[in-house]
Amino acid sequence: MSRRVVVGLGLLSLVMVAVLLAVVARTHPASVNPNPTATSKPPLDQQAMLIGVRGRDGQVADVAVIRARVVGSEVSGSLLELPPGLGLAFADAAPGVSVPEVSAPGGTVPEVSAPGEAAQPDPLKATITLADSGGDAPQAVQSRVAAQLGIEIPNGLILDRLAFAALVDAAGGVTVDVPRPIYGKGPTGKRALLFPAGVQQLQGPAAADYAAFLGPGENQSERMVRFSQVWSQVVAGLPSDDSRMRNVIGSLGSLARNSTTVGVMSEILLRYQRAQREQTLLTGSLPARAVGTGKLAVFTPDPVATVAISQRLFPGLQAIPGVDGVAPRVRLVGAGADSDQLVELSRRLSDAKVEVVYGGFAAAQPKTIVFGPRKGTGLVVARDLTSDLGLPEVEVKVDQTKAAGVT
Repeated sequence: MSRRVVVGLGLLSLVMVAVLLAVVARTHPASVNPNPTATSKPPLDQQAMLIGVRGRDGQVADVAVIRARVVGSEVSGSLLELPPGLGLAFADAAPGVSVPEVSAPGGTVPEVSAPGEAAQPDPLKATITLADSGGDAPQAVQSRVAAQLGIEIPNGLILDRLAFAALVDAAGGVTVDVPRPIYGKGPTGKRALLFPAGVQQLQGPAAADYAAFLGPGENQSERMVRFSQVWSQVVAGLPSDDSRMRNVIGSLGSLARNSTTVGVMSEILLRYQRAQREQTLLTGSLPARAVGTGKLAVFTPDPVATVAISQRLFPGLQAIPGVDGVAPRVRLVGAGADSDQLVELSRRLSDAKVEVVYGGFAAAQPKTIVFGPRKGTGLVVARDLTSDLGLPEVEVKVDQTKAAGVT
């Protein structure tokens, strides 16, 4: 069936819908527990931590999830880089014309809405991203990222630009090789050369700007490469004993907001440092598709590929919704609904103690479809909930691939 016919059916039936992917349960009662118990953290020597760096504008510019665990006498570490444009929630916005997606790992490039077709909310305006979370508490940020990855992230550290600069200085500065000149606005507001091409030594503030700046015409992946260059050298140059590492982290003060103790952060960083030194570090980037380009691009993870990379980098940290205090979870995909409806649906799901995972925007659908990983009461709950919310023509399907990432 052509896309125009699908859209036509949606318009004829006045359908404004959202697609709920993978409303989760594992042989649990049909009612949602309104008071889930607190999730128990994995042992400290296995815990993950989110690292974020804010740029001059206060937005999150660089993000990574790290983990290093010790097994016997050996240590293994992991680093997953995340684009700051990672979508975390739907935002109130007036509907607009859909924006074409651009190539990204695991992504596709669909058609742009043709004249006369239903207008979809503009993802660039109707999405709250990781970059927008610079002022949020680390606990809130790490929880949303953890839900996207399907793992537990009990620790978070979000560094202001000057806090990251202090880490660079504590590590003795960094050496970077700039492939081509980087231009931006100078002190007068006019275009200026910020970083010339070639090998150069950078100290704190300059290194922080190098890692967090995104110039005109650059994509977020280019900035992620710069951050990786700086971060690996910072880790290598930081003290390798606990007392000195604690002193460095503790000295960052209020410019470093965290959701855990200095002692925990020190231990995680020291293990990670050792894994990097012993070359037992696994790295990866979040598989996602992008809408738009540059600083404002919005990324939506590929659920199946995200599950695979999370299991490879963070074995043993997988969180099962509805079990051990993890809230039931849904991946919400906008398809035909306007932004206000998506925000209201997200709110009502949250009120029902169901965790909402942002799933991006899809082509218009003529009905609401609920995918689940298996037959059982979870799908019954999903069907009843969507019907109660007034979403018409609810269809329930069992599809493990569509349910991936929230099971």
